[in-house]
Amino acid sequence: MQGQPDIIPALRRAKDQKPLLLWLAILWREITKLEARIQEQVIDATTRAIAQFPHVEDFLLLLLNAEETRLEEKTPCVSSWSTDEEVETLRLKLYELRESRTHFYEVCEPDDIP
Repeated sequence: MQGQPDIIPALRRAKDQKPLLLWLAILWREITKLEARIQEQVIDATTRAIAQFPHVEDFLLLLLNAEETRLEEKTPCVSSWSTDEEVETLRLKLYELRESRTHFYEVCEPDDIP
């Protein structure tokens, strides 16, 4: 994504908005890792899409939650004290995904954040 920072504006200009929504879903999974300029584009595109089609918020949140469930199911049933490298990698991915979802809430529903 870093090599193509203008992809979001290009997708926003397209008639069919489905590719934009799918890109947003992918980008929200790891928004905290993106460059600030890309984050701003994702946030802007998301808020505009939600303003135009309110169901977009539910769609993106559903995908973030589905990814969390997928990662949780991949985590082996091991002790919470496990330091296995694979388990640690999954825990980190889950943590980062939850951080992304929290950021999504802050952007989309700022009044609901205590």
